[in-house]
Amino acid sequence: TDGRTVLLRDAPVKHKLKKVWFGQSLGLHDPVVVVDMQTTNGGDPCFVRYDAVARNWVRLFLQEEQSKDPETNHVAENVTLFVAE
Repeated sequence: TDGRTVLLRDAPVKHKLKKVWFGQSLGLHDPVVVVDMQTTNGGDPCFVRYDAVARNWVRLFLQEEQSKDPETNHVAENVTLFVAE
């Protein structure tokens, strides 16, 4: 290997910002973070969004779309993060 770190993390995320810690700091720069929602618990479609990323955490939230109704609260969905230096 070339010494780079790759992590997989699971986390529950809702419509409010949540800081998800990686468990260690990665490299000298902000890592690459790829996120995918693993569940569909809410009644309305939503998307995983990020607000900020740092060497040891990312802030995530669910953005619920409003075609069905104007309310944007969403129940917890499980997301998986792929994090790489």
